[in-house]
Amino acid sequence: MEEEAKGRRGEVANHYVQVVRDNPLLEEVGAGCVPKRKATDERTRQPTQQGGEKGQPSPCSVMDVLRMSPGIQINRANRKSWERSPSAADEDMEEEPTTPTEETTSWNAYATPSGSQTNECPQTPQRSRRTPMRTGSLSDTKILATTAVKLARQDSSVFPEAFRFDDHFHYVGIVGKSQTSEVYAAMHKEDGTLYAVKKSLHEFKGYADRKRWLREVECVERLPAHPHIVTYYRGWQQDMRFYIQMEYCQGGSLRNVLDHLQGSMLLEEDIWTVGYQVASGLAFIHDNGVLHLDIKPDNIFISAEGTYKIGDFGIAINNASEDWEEGDGAYLAPELLNDSAEPTTAADMYSLGAMLYECATGDPLPRSCLEREKVTTKVQLPGRSEALSGLLQYLLASAPQDRPTASELIEVINQLYHQG
Repeated sequence: MEEEAKGRRGEVANHYVQVVRDNPLLEEVGAGCVPKRKATDERTRQPTQQGGEKGQPSPCSVMDVLRMSPGIQINRANRKSWERSPSAADEDMEEEPTTPTEETTSWNAYATPSGSQTNECPQTPQRSRRTPMRTGSLSDTKILATTAVKLARQDSSVFPEAFRFDDHFHYVGIVGKSQTSEVYAAMHKEDGTLYAVKKSLHEFKGYADRKRWLREVECVERLPAHPHIVTYYRGWQQDMRFYIQMEYCQGGSLRNVLDHLQGSMLLEEDIWTVGYQVASGLAFIHDNGVLHLDIKPDNIFISAEGTYKIGDFGIAINNASEDWEEGDGAYLAPELLNDSAEPTTAADMYSLGAMLYECATGDPLPRSCLEREKVTTKVQLPGRSEALSGLLQYLLASAPQDRPTASELIEVINQLYHQG
């Protein structure tokens, strides 16, 4: 059965490769539309010949943007501050930072153009005496979900179910914020590992509200670790708010990279890499019955090594029979605008195509249906290879059945680019 499935994927991949090469909308066909790897300097991963076509911005790699971003330096400085001896730390601060409260900050503080970040940590409200509370109470402090990815034991020494942020983590800084939540970089007190901890900004309105927050962890709780998926570890409630402990991606998000290009173009090599690695993550979750439904640059995170990972499963669902929410309209598949539509894996593939279009052009797809149709009917990417234009043509197909699956896309990229 597995061999048959592999054979089918190969046949479909060959079909898409041939379709891309024979696309009548392309100015060049055949081998001439296959992108070739650029010669690079191994130390810097920079093209040996810089500069784009006449009238086009110079290309810029993702790793260059990360090097120019102050984020990694800031986080390293924070880490060093916690690695000092206890006596030295005590001399520099009267009280150890604890969980921040309702302080406001810019989105991704470590990736803002100025790179500014406060060293002062807002204090958590004074804790009341810990006593066991009635089962199921929204005001309990307790773990609600743990995932298949195991951690070293990090339970409370007083009440194992009463897992609290301040018992296990040093607060390092706020690295992300939305209207409903904020994300901290937090260092584990025992082994110094950095984690991302997401906290809901508002208290639970009821059990349904808590269930909505819990769904993000439940969608991925049975999944093993995957190199292109942000790893989730546990979710707990504390002070009537929901917390999620996740893998910390030091490179920030793909959105940070695009915002820091400052008029430069992203190297095409990086665009193919983003497509390949995100497709790998999508193939994994799709095979496990999970739809993400919000693929966009803001939800693609980058490790310190430059690996791309799908994160933020806030509106993901385990199957199409669940209630579902629309993702960002700039990346939303057209069929989901129909009131009677049910999402499928093809919706995630369209969102991936919309994201890659933004990576290639620097601009998102138009939100107007008519304007978007004009763009997607004949995808044109000035300064890019014809193969990339052809690939996006099919990812952005208006009919869901005309789009490649994530597994098929991996095969196509392997043939068009990695073997080209």
